[in-house]
Amino acid sequence: MRRAVIAGMLCGALTAAHAGSAAPPLVSNERQGYAFEFPRVLAEQRLFGIAHGVSLLATACLDSPDEASAVADAYTHWYEQQQDLIETLKADLATFYFGARATEASRAHVAAALKLRDSLRLAPDSEQLKAACASFPEALRQPRYDLGALFQLEHALAAMLVAARAEAHTAACAARLPEAERADLNARHAEWQNREADVLAARRADMLLHWEKTATPGKPEDWLQAAHNRHTNPTATACAELPGWLESKAASLAQSFAGAPLPTPADAGTPADATAPDNVVSAVTDTRPEAASATPAATAAEPAEEAAPATFPNLFELLMRLFDERPHEDAARPGTQPARSQRAHP
Repeated sequence: MRRAVIAGMLCGALTAAHAGSAAPPLVSNERQGYAFEFPRVLAEQRLFGIAHGVSLLATACLDSPDEASAVADAYTHWYEQQQDLIETLKADLATFYFGARATEASRAHVAAALKLRDSLRLAPDSEQLKAACASFPEALRQPRYDLGALFQLEHALAAMLVAARAEAHTAACAARLPEAERADLNARHAEWQNREADVLAARRADMLLHWEKTATPGKPEDWLQAAHNRHTNPTATACAELPGWLESKAASLAQSFAGAPLPTPADAGTPADATAPDNVVSAVTDTRPEAASATPAATAAEPAEEAAPATFPNLFELLMRLFDERPHEDAARPGTQPARSQRAHP
């Protein structure tokens, strides 16, 4: 009973809206949708979505007499392991959305800013909910719900995306240049390789370790090839800017997982549908591969929008898909459709 009460309190802390407490205003109208420009924020959005989805299901299952005790034990154990990271995710995302007023924001406010659903919309006595609750304890023990390992994987993938861009753009742009200019570009690329070699080796090792540790489907080699293929046809502008880019902070692998800067005062009043500068997050209306992070944010799409894939072992996994989409897994399987969070909002 004690663990059930604790689990209920933890669930409520993550999902319940604070009565009479309005959310602080967004720091910028541009901070809506998914932060494809900032891989760290995008990873935090996704992991917060996982925690939110798990909490919603745990809350619903506590009303199921047959499964409540096992679900409460499983959720409490999982939450105790993930709590520090969940608190960090909430704090970072509150700062991203609400700026200096982040401390006024609850988890419910962050979930609302992410446009996450506030319930699973399953009837308490439905067979679907019963099946999801029955699979909850075993499913939650799977490595795919180790948020710390997932965060480390996202960190590594962000660096590998930058490296893939550097390699692919250099090869493509050099092929278009006269020999003299080609030699200069290749020399700058060689300097970048020497400068980034240690970080690249470390991030690659991290990627392989955490890919396996999180039981991520597909092969990391396929994901790396897909990441390279995204950048094999750079624009003329990208090629013209490449020498400078290779020497900039943007090409630094150590900076690839940096947080998002606060928007400037001029950005704060920009309408959400206006053209945003490069350092501002806008809602997802662009599916350019180079704008997509290693991971998507959680999405609040309706269950009826997509049929259940045959690869999901249980209803718990299917429900979590509503809150956790993984485009790095899709990229490792050529020919698959992009996740919903990579498409424009309907």
